[in-house]
Amino acid sequence: MTENRINILKIIIQSTTIGYLIGYRHGKNVFTFDKDYLQDENRLTFSMRYVSEKTIAPLASYHRLPQVFSNLLPEGALRDMMTQTLKSSSEFVAFASVGHKLPGGIIATPIMLDELPNYAYGSNKNITPAQDKSLNTRDLKFSSLAGVQLKFSAKKGADNRYNINLSEFDDWIIKTPSTRYDFVPFNEYTAMSLAKLAGVDVPEIRLVKLSDLTGLPSAIALPNEQYAYAIKRFDRLKNDIGVTRIHTEDFAQVFGQYAQDKYLKANYEKIGYVLAESVDDKLTNIKEMANRLLINILIGNGDAHLKNWSLIYHDGIHASLSPAYDIVSTKVYMENEKNQAFKLGKEKHWYSLSMAHFQQWAMKISPEQGEKVWQEVKQSLLATMDIVRDTWPDALYDLPMDERQKDSLKAHMASLHDDFKVDLSPTFKLSPS
Repeated sequence: MTENRINILKIIIQSTTIGYLIGYRHGKNVFTFDKDYLQDENRLTFSMRYVSEKTIAPLASYHRLPQVFSNLLPEGALRDMMTQTLKSSSEFVAFASVGHKLPGGIIATPIMLDELPNYAYGSNKNITPAQDKSLNTRDLKFSSLAGVQLKFSAKKGADNRYNINLSEFDDWIIKTPSTRYDFVPFNEYTAMSLAKLAGVDVPEIRLVKLSDLTGLPSAIALPNEQYAYAIKRFDRLKNDIGVTRIHTEDFAQVFGQYAQDKYLKANYEKIGYVLAESVDDKLTNIKEMANRLLINILIGNGDAHLKNWSLIYHDGIHASLSPAYDIVSTKVYMENEKNQAFKLGKEKHWYSLSMAHFQQWAMKISPEQGEKVWQEVKQSLLATMDIVRDTWPDALYDLPMDERQKDSLKAHMASLHDDFKVDLSPTFKLSPS
């Protein structure tokens, strides 16, 4: 018999064993669901993709982890930093190194070979598994999060300083300034503030002086800017017994796509259809999504791809749309950008999109109750536009976005379809004395 050396991670959510992730030395990775988990009538939700199946074949991949796990790892510069620190490009090694600090509710814990159930070995009778003791995850000096932009998990201290470390229960996400684009923290803080003003569900956000951050990796390059952007984590909940992990998943995980395909093989109708079919309080979630789509059009956010929409499982089982994140005006950096990430009613062009396209979207995602859904969405969108036209001009004047970027945003919003056009000239309305 052939010996095949493996490393094993037990995948846990809220102390429930979901399954076993095996990494083979030759690059194959296999995840096998725990049998007891699959047979549990009231089981926790691991992914909307597998929410109802009683039998699920092992998830196998080569040189990458299965999509549901791969999407929990960072992209771009952060992935490069992990690779250099770990001295390995293996996703399995990277995943193991941050197994207790992953986004959402998943914990990945190394186990020994004798703890692995026989059924998780697979069906190849010619292979005798043996423990691979070569796994070396090293000591990461930062807690990395999924995404391209440099961002770190941090713990806010009593002194109002933010410590970037490997705490399992960090409660903030810190995004440092970009060396490629000017004043991104100001941009995102402004865009998210405007979204919140328009009624979008937004976590607590702050601008934080770089001097108030401790533990930033020394290797990262920073521009001559003073502020980072901070957003409160919605996947961690403080309570009387400490901190609870809240399980989440982005729509790349829901649709089984790797991060590299986050702009492909999907549209806003597919995301909306999941909300219409599979979440609690469907109408509330649909209206929330519609309002976020509208905000993205208004501020010129062309980056609302699959990984920037997520589900959250507050009780571990039932899904709803997570609070908003990563809303930023990409238009102010890309003068010739004219399209959003996906089609809405068969249209991507910002300056062609109108209420009619939202109507097509609403009718498509809920065929049986399309007209009812559309009327609810329409009233929500009209109310949002009233708020935007009434509050955004003065709010934008006071928000910290760079003045040149404000001018670009004003020009963008003045060029939208009449349904969504907004004059952002400040009115300087006086508050009643």
